[in-house]
Amino acid sequence: MTQQQEDPKNLDTVKFRISGDFNEIRLDNVQKIFPNWLENTLTVEPTLMDLDDSGYIPKDMTENEIDEAKNELMDQQREIMWSTLFEAKDNTIKDWILENYEKIIKGAGFTIIDLSRENEGEYETGVFLGVNGAGYDFYEAHWIPLYKIFGVIK
Repeated sequence: MTQQQEDPKNLDTVKFRISGDFNEIRLDNVQKIFPNWLENTLTVEPTLMDLDDSGYIPKDMTENEIDEAKNELMDQQREIMWSTLFEAKDNTIKDWILENYEKIIKGAGFTIIDLSRENEGEYETGVFLGVNGAGYDFYEAHWIPLYKIFGVIK
């Protein structure tokens, strides 16, 4: 469904919620405080269908080639473009993200960094979302699906 087809109230709700639910943080700042942040990036193991959707032909691949392809797709889940992160402002949003991380990674396309266990007050919650992409509508591709996963919009 394109943004033009999306209920305009949903887009307004999402824009309003983003500013209330997330702090915008530079990845550089997180890297200075948590140099090993990449180790705390959540990933979802790709399925054979995910491999197929990404241009691989699993039926023609060895087990090692499939493992390598899955690792490559999981590495892509860790990538963040623009050096911008969105930190959950409170524990409710943090918990929603952590409880739904697989759906958020696969369905909303966010990178998720969970530094909540290492966070000692440096950040509100230590749970961050990042985006790896450019040249498309972020609301349609990421934020609207996120808030649908949260059940905030339909």
